[in-house]
Amino acid sequence: MKLKSLVLCCLFLPFLCHSQTPIELVKSFFKGMSKIDTLVIKNMSMPGARLCSSSVGKKGSHDIDCIQMEDFTRSLKSYKAGDLDEQIRDLREEVRDKAATVSMDYDFFFRGKFSHCGVNVFHFLKSETGWKLTGIDDTRNKTNCLGDQKAAAGLLLDAWHAAATKADSAAYFDALAEDAVFIGTDSFEVWNKKQFLDFAAPYFKKGKAWDFVKISRNLHFDGERRMIWFDEVLDTWMGPCRGSGWIAIEGDQLKIKQYVLSMTVPNDKIDGVLQSIGAQRRKRG
Repeated sequence: MKLKSLVLCCLFLPFLCHSQTPIELVKSFFKGMSKIDTLVIKNMSMPGARLCSSSVGKKGSHDIDCIQMEDFTRSLKSYKAGDLDEQIRDLREEVRDKAATVSMDYDFFFRGKFSHCGVNVFHFLKSETGWKLTGIDDTRNKTNCLGDQKAAAGLLLDAWHAAATKADSAAYFDALAEDAVFIGTDSFEVWNKKQFLDFAAPYFKKGKAWDFVKISRNLHFDGERRMIWFDEVLDTWMGPCRGSGWIAIEGDQLKIKQYVLSMTVPNDKIDGVLQSIGAQRRKRG
């Protein structure tokens, strides 16, 4: 039975890639890169696809280097899962006829340490079987990275989610400000830090609280850079969820001030959800 399931998975993996939109393929690309899943990247890429990078040399020169996507995926095998963490934000998709681009800002971490920032531009063409990646252009900067504090905020959120997975109660609640507010998926779940700790304590005692994995995240500064607000999409046991909130910048410290967790429901499934919870659609107007 397990062998049969594995064969079916391998047969349908290319189909699943082809059915994805360009922006979904980009998210799958970075998820695959983080997990060193080269098959995901290979299945979405056209033969001959290239990765070209523009960087500033030691003497101020602007250098452009290109490699084949096949060589890039081959190089991934020399790393371990989690070594490469490219935190993408502000994704912008443009589709015109059978051509598409997806651009974004990013902050790159190597084994947990900030490395560089820049912009990615993914290029796609649509074939009979779906969108195919034809190339990636990126810029790489070591300085003037707005992502330094944003990157730190991203790492804070990543570590916060990981602490729940590992049932590390001390690390999890230390990331929250003393006056933090957590708003859960149920209507009554509006808790201050102590109330949230009391609710979560039994789950942490089991050795694993909950396992939320980031799919994508957007981070933004306020005008005076005293806070960072964010929204993120998570892979959870409840399906895709959205988290949002804000992080206070207090000197060198970052603390989560508010976190709002919500389930995402496709518009065409709302009537079914209303029926399951015994609610009725309210008439407009």
